[in-house]
Amino acid sequence: MSGYSVAVSIHVLFAVIGTGLLGAIPLLARAARTSHTPLSVLETTLRPVFLFTQIALGLTFLSGAVMDFLTHGALHDQGWFRLGALAIVVAGIARARAKTLLKRGGASKPDPQPVIRGIEGWGAVACFAIAAATVVMELKPF
Repeated sequence: MSGYSVAVSIHVLFAVIGTGLLGAIPLLARAARTSHTPLSVLETTLRPVFLFTQIALGLTFLSGAVMDFLTHGALHDQGWFRLGALAIVVAGIARARAKTLLKRGGASKPDPQPVIRGIEGWGAVACFAIAAATVVMELKPF
């Protein structure tokens, strides 16, 4: 097995297990919103999800960079590779926005529902970005 094959396997592992957990953010936020769960409970529930997905996104991006390095930069010139990397960055930003809303958003507002809707929305953006990265990486359209 070549180093590149190992790097691809590790990349897929981080992407599936790690970034797949991003789906928990909008699902848990929606459940909290519909059941009127206090923001403090949602924060306790999502804290490990935010930590794990942050690490996974970083490792997914890093393993992609290793793949590019092992191909001597050949992937870097491909549009699908760049778009996939951009989608991972967008997912990371959306995840960070959801986390920021959860930490700071509810402190000054008596009604947490708009904050929870925001967390749900940013979590969905992160999921869609990873879905787009997955499609682009698999189809390699350009």
